[in-house]
Amino acid sequence: MITGHFLAVFGVPFYFLGYYHIYKMLEKGNKKLASIVFGLGILAFTIGGFWITSRAFLGTIVHLQNDIDTKVYQKILDNYTLISESLVQILRVIILLLSVFFSTTILKGDTYYKKWMAIFNPIVLLISVFTLYFISPEIGKYIAPIAMNVVHFIVFSLSLYQLKKTTLYQYENNKKNCRNYINTNSIISNYCSC
Repeated sequence: MITGHFLAVFGVPFYFLGYYHIYKMLEKGNKKLASIVFGLGILAFTIGGFWITSRAFLGTIVHLQNDIDTKVYQKILDNYTLISESLVQILRVIILLLSVFFSTTILKGDTYYKKWMAIFNPIVLLISVFTLYFISPEIGKYIAPIAMNVVHFIVFSLSLYQLKKTTLYQYENNKKNCRNYINTNSIISNYCSC
């Protein structure tokens, strides 16, 4: 539990890096909307980071249940729910807003994403994870507790895949343009090669 706690806490900055990557992928299409997505991503995982730090404490409380008076135990759990679990609800609302701006920016066009990426936004994937949990609890029980991590693993992986495809396309296109230029300008071809 303690090891998992520290792994989760030190993993939070990678979300910031991931949303910076998404910002760069969206920026060409609409810098303002891309900035909103980036800002919401930072806000979401700042709040998510605060929330994740509470989980080990909750685990400790549950393990000590038999050592704590029942009324005191219930007060602690109620207080925990108010203070920490409310952050998850706020996080989900922010992810909903982020997803709307993410999809809108992609659908407006001229980003590094293909249009189909709009459907793979975080809120649709989050709903899919919980739907899987209800349809197939034997599988869902493993991914629902870490739903936001599963969602972002998919989003960031697809984003990196599209970056790779875009980069390869640009490289091949630049290489082709360079060859065409050299072939049409024979003087240059004596001094330059692609």
